Amino acid sequence: VSGWYSGELRSAPCPVCCKGQMATYVLHNCGLTGADLDVSLANFKVDGPLLAEKAAALTVCKQLLGQGLAVAGFVTLVGDYGVGKSHLLKGLVNGFRQIGVMAKYSTMSDLLSDIRERFGDEHGAREAEAVIDLYRRARILAIDEVDRINLTGWAKETIFRLLNSRYEESDRLLTVMATNVEPVDLPAELGYLGSRMNGGQIIRVGGPDMRPAVALRRGPLTHAAASAAAAEAAEPETEMVFENAAEAAEKLKALAQQMNVGDHHETH
Repeated sequence: VSGWYSGELRSAPCPVCCKGQMATYVLHNCGLTGADLDVSLANFKVDGPLLAEKAAALTVCKQLLGQGLAVAGFVTLVGDYGVGKSHLLKGLVNGFRQIGVMAKYSTMSDLLSDIRERFGDEHGAREAEAVIDLYRRARILAIDEVDRINLTGWAKETIFRLLNSRYEESDRLLTVMATNVEPVDLPAELGYLGSRMNGGQIIRVGGPDMRPAVALRRGPLTHAAASAAAAEAAEPETEMVFENAAEAAEKLKALAQQMNVGDHHETH
């Protein structure tokens, strides 16, 4: 096409902002639903001698939230299963959501599934690229379970494109990831990611597994569930057998009290 184009450039107000729909829009796109929307940094427990190792991680997350729109970086939470990494990620996303900042949470496996599902029709490739671009440009992106994926060729390429792009823009975007293994122990196929993690900020989340205590606070447990939770909270090498749910619950309560959790319930 040759020649000149004559037209008029006009600006229009954002339909989300001008109609007071920003809070709804941010909520709809945060990746959290149900009880996860109530997770906060404020209810992340760090009191008590067994939980002190979690305090540094909480402090860093609060500092990130305190930066508001100016926040940026490439941060990795590293710790064993159940120590509270997911809680911190969800608490961060909810914190930013509540001050009107776009933030999104996803596990790495769900993120990849979201992209893969777009390949279903003739426009699939274009839609998949659009989704990758949304994740790539997200103001704040929290990715959980980075190390728990099936590393197909497509998955490796997609992860590289997404996280390499966000690493290069870590001066204006915030990426927070969680992994159960140290960056140097990631699979060889993710060696580049480990290198970029080390180039960012690594926060180690220590302390005990929080899941048995959380399960206790949620309400009544069956005999089997109480036994499993109490055994999991004890030393891994210890074999624990309980005659009934009450006995298991008492052991679980004692362990939870050591962790200064509170809000205990009877089991039936």
